[in-house]
Amino acid sequence: MLTTEHAEKIAKKLKAKIEKSQKGHDYARIFFGGKLIAYFGIRRSSKDTGHDHIPRMIFLPPHKTKQLAICTMSYEEWIERMKELEKI
Repeated sequence: MLTTEHAEKIAKKLKAKIEKSQKGHDYARIFFGGKLIAYFGIRRSSKDTGHDHIPRMIFLPPHKTKQLAICTMSYEEWIERMKELEKI
């Protein structure tokens, strides 16, 4: 399960712009070349709240998404993946 801590690490690694919301979520928006290419919500309600929606929002399988959080996948590798998927 991806936690709030994982979500925050992924947002930082992908250089996301964080938008605060009054509804218990923050939104991480990821831009490349001035264009929005991915986004996901970060739940603030609990550190253990699941964030299993993130993989589909950043176009990765769950195990690769976890690799982003634990630093075995780099920002550059994610960008290459987005190019392969023609998201960029």
